[in-house]
Amino acid sequence: MSEVRRRDFIKGLAGAGAALGTSHLWPETFSRRPPSSPSLRPQIEAGNSDLVVAEKGEPGSLVRRALAEFGGIERFVKKGDSVVIKPNVAWARTPAQACNTNPELVGTIAALCLEAGAGRVEVWDHTCDEFSLCFSLSGIKAAAEKAGARVFSGHLQGAYRDVTLPKAKSLKKTAILKSVLDADVLINIPIAKTHNATGYTFSLKNFVGVNWSMRGVHQTPLGIHQGIADISTLVKPKLIVMDALKSLVTNGPKGPGKLLDIGQVVVGLDPVAMDSYCASLLGRKPGDIPFIRCANELGLGEMDLNRIKVRNVTA
Repeated sequence: MSEVRRRDFIKGLAGAGAALGTSHLWPETFSRRPPSSPSLRPQIEAGNSDLVVAEKGEPGSLVRRALAEFGGIERFVKKGDSVVIKPNVAWARTPAQACNTNPELVGTIAALCLEAGAGRVEVWDHTCDEFSLCFSLSGIKAAAEKAGARVFSGHLQGAYRDVTLPKAKSLKKTAILKSVLDADVLINIPIAKTHNATGYTFSLKNFVGVNWSMRGVHQTPLGIHQGIADISTLVKPKLIVMDALKSLVTNGPKGPGKLLDIGQVVVGLDPVAMDSYCASLLGRKPGDIPFIRCANELGLGEMDLNRIKVRNVTA
């Protein structure tokens, strides 16, 4: 498997134009509590569309540094909170193949949430390949459990609740993971890479994995891109941490393929801004990616890169 530098990759573009092991077990439904008062720690003086980009360090150090610019994890997680982390664990691939979220990011965030006093932290995904292989080969099960989190697979229909999406254009009804719906804090930890069905996958598309029927999202009347955007009219994370360390730029989403060494962890609150920035990392304009346009049209975030403030930090 080869790696390429971002400069060479973009130049080329321009030239071309259930707890695991216990399949029947799901956690009891979260009980939602009244929101706590906001954190008094210093935090980024910016709007919801602004991003912090951390680079030049190991994954765990990068995410800690980026979160510090937002006032720390305590800004989002309060004592006793129930937290759900949604990484990309879709494929039976190793961390070196960059098809799933980096396990160190998942483990670090889980540990930070527990250090902040979270009552419990759960890691969920509805995988494409066999769930036990995905969680074990990716390293995410080991990293999450070492940090003190519990890991669950969304491969059984009983883990979901039927919902309506009143603000959606196309995906009007679906079934979403109960734990995602009931969590006090939802944290989205996607990976930036190519995808054969949608061109790319960033934070918006990562929430296809909270649905029971992935086919239903793909086959909405207005198509998969609108379906992806529609999910985020209902499923709204409090925090997004993007794995832009190494990006799979050929044979996505499963690979193996060529990797682009970007070396960044991006933290933000706005999924459209996040995905627009990540599109630029891969040499694309946000408007060229239909699910970003669809989400922008739904008012889910900012697509104009000129209006997104990016703060760069190093670990």
